[in-house]
Amino acid sequence: MNKYISLAISFLSVISITHAASLSELLKQAATNDGKTYLEIRNEIVSMGNNALPELCRLATNQNESWNVHLAARICVERICSSNRIAVLRQKEWLKDPEFDKTQSIPINGPVNVIVPLVTKRFKEEGLWYYYVEMNWKNTGEGSTDRKLGNSRFEVWPIYGKIGLDGEPEYFYYVKSAIDRLQLDPELKSKENRRMFEFLKNEKIMDAMPTLIKNSISYSKSLNPLYMQRDESDRLRGNNEFVESLLQFAAPSDADTILKHIDANQHLGTLRPKIEELKQRKDLMPPPNPRKKKGERDPIPPMKEPSFRLGQKSIGDIFPFAK
Repeated sequence: MNKYISLAISFLSVISITHAASLSELLKQAATNDGKTYLEIRNEIVSMGNNALPELCRLATNQNESWNVHLAARICVERICSSNRIAVLRQKEWLKDPEFDKTQSIPINGPVNVIVPLVTKRFKEEGLWYYYVEMNWKNTGEGSTDRKLGNSRFEVWPIYGKIGLDGEPEYFYYVKSAIDRLQLDPELKSKENRRMFEFLKNEKIMDAMPTLIKNSISYSKSLNPLYMQRDESDRLRGNNEFVESLLQFAAPSDADTILKHIDANQHLGTLRPKIEELKQRKDLMPPPNPRKKKGERDPIPPMKEPSFRLGQKSIGDIFPFAK
């Protein structure tokens, strides 16, 4: 009898190891795919249900895995545990929310802007952090179904998600996913990617500096469809000024990357002295900007990957096996 029990245990162990290996591979595929293909892989993982949670939680924090595998695992855990709440948020009729101010005048293009304070509050309350990141990272099309928000709801829903992440530890993943998308679209052909570029630039995300520098010329072109028709000196001067504005929140560790970009674009040669100053700077953070405008943000220093939580609870407090 003991022999058969031992064989059964060995057999189950093999199944468990195989399951873990396949799950790890699926997460890597999810992390590197987009749109319909991504959804198919994610849904396959989520369909495994509660049985997959121990391994997903392990992979979500495993130091041997990359940030995008951590994120894909966390998205799947949240989906398994909170899919109904995500559906409710997507189907919410915002004008029927008890806190919506019905005295407000609704613009002809819908109330997408007037409900921002309410959206911010509800998104924070729900705490579906990984859904908010996912809608910005992958082209899932899983936005609001509330038709009264108008067609612009498809465009603003990811922005709402980004707003929901502001000030939260999981904002780290928004930054990482935005950088990931920009690296895959160096010409900034996607409108959403141009929006992400602007967020990273305007919020002075120091982690994004190498990508912002590499995509700077593409961004300058995207600002003006007639960019290439302008006088060359005017065009190059504009790009030079734009790159110089980025240097205001560069870190010393970015100096070599920026120099390579300068070497590849001779019109930026006048910025070399600033790069030499950057190399010599001892502090990570740039000095205060004496010409800082009212409301302008301070640079956001490099961020650390957050611990895993669902809503406001640590994953270890929810599942003992995740401690």
